[in-house]
Amino acid sequence: MNLSLKTIRTIPINRNSATTIAERKNYATYYLEHGTSDHELIFVDESPFNINIHKTKGWSQKGARSTLEQATIKGRNISLLLGVGKGFVYYEIIPEQNVNGDVFATF
Repeated sequence: MNLSLKTIRTIPINRNSATTIAERKNYATYYLEHGTSDHELIFVDESPFNINIHKTKGWSQKGARSTLEQATIKGRNISLLLGVGKGFVYYEIIPEQNVNGDVFATF
């Protein structure tokens, strides 16, 4: 057998269902008909970061374990809230607290 161990990638069942595809098409059609100019469109997103990330996979000789020595420091997670338009960053913050619905709505 010629098998290798891989990380399983999960895909939500309804991601490409007929209903979801129809909803995407309806949204795209509506946006094209009623959309705004590129300069009025701003994408807003929140991205969490763990500043203590480390590698979880590595290469090693066959029969040898792949290891990484590092300090066991646990820091807090941080988030970045960003508003981006065509070629511009309109607004960005790194909140002092965890991001919840209220913090996101205020942004």
